[in-house]
Amino acid sequence: MYYFRHNNSRHGRSGMRILSVKGPGELEYLEGNSPEPSEGQVVVRVNACGICGTDLGIYRRGETEYPYFGHEFSGIVERIGCDVKDLQVGDRVTTGLMGSCGSCKPCQLGHPNFCQEMKDTLYPGGFAEECLVRHSRGCILLTRIPDGMDDITATLHEPLSCALRIVQRASPGSGDTVLIYGLGTMGVLSGILSKRSYSVKTLIGVDINASRVKRAEKLGFDFVSCVDLTRIEEFIRVVGEPDIVIDATGMSAAFPRVMGVARLGGKIVIAGVPEDFVELSLLPIFRKELTVLGAKGPFPYLSPNGGSIVLELLGTGDLPVHDLVGVFSFDKAREAFHAVSDGTVLKGVLAF
Repeated sequence: MYYFRHNNSRHGRSGMRILSVKGPGELEYLEGNSPEPSEGQVVVRVNACGICGTDLGIYRRGETEYPYFGHEFSGIVERIGCDVKDLQVGDRVTTGLMGSCGSCKPCQLGHPNFCQEMKDTLYPGGFAEECLVRHSRGCILLTRIPDGMDDITATLHEPLSCALRIVQRASPGSGDTVLIYGLGTMGVLSGILSKRSYSVKTLIGVDINASRVKRAEKLGFDFVSCVDLTRIEEFIRVVGEPDIVIDATGMSAAFPRVMGVARLGGKIVIAGVPEDFVELSLLPIFRKELTVLGAKGPFPYLSPNGGSIVLELLGTGDLPVHDLVGVFSFDKAREAFHAVSDGTVLKGVLAF
């Protein structure tokens, strides 16, 4: 998670609009001071910010004290701290983990997405006209947007890196059948990457929301179904047992069911953030010799020249951005959150 504690930064200029959570399912616009960068900090004037599942959870639960709101954003470098050397005022940038300290235990274990330096990194978040971002040797969260890429497409940099982490943890083969359970942003992006980058044999999508199911079918899923937890096993008996199940629901109650549909020796990847608890029997893991993996993004996938592999992937134009994204003006945030919540829009993006 990225956040700044409020007392870690100086605040000077006034008049900045900030989108905030007022209560469960309620948003409001506040006016606050623009942040001023200190050492290892950059102020970004936000041009667009995507609605993440984390943001949606904050909105639904009404978490008014959450330390930041919005983190999938693109914009222009407005002001920089004195020691920032690799960015300049006027650079177009987007968020996404690009570098970690490399020396803490998680980094040494090959998990830079758990770097201990990744703290105090955003304030007040991307749903504000300006956002303070930590940009130091120990934590790099900004990268330049390539020429020719628009701000809306660039907001997908962070979520697509999360989806790539999911699929790489799943490590599907070209002959595999992959079931995606939960067809929100992470589920759909994971499915697209599985099909286009890993050439899986069969891609199955399941969700309880008819709009999400219809969208997945349009985006190239081989089999889709709008079924609830109690009927998923019946559906799988028709289409065949998956080699890999990606649980992108964020619901702990889904896990016992996906254990039941995975094949003998199959893999389950927990890709959604489980926000509740469930009692379950571990016997199916033992009886079926299942492999259970977690996948937490974002992850710094870097090209040999130090650039972002995910930005390069977005730059190819192969990703159907217009089918994935619904763009709303900053003044229409309530409509955007509602559309994402009810499934009529997959990835809502607020444009400033």
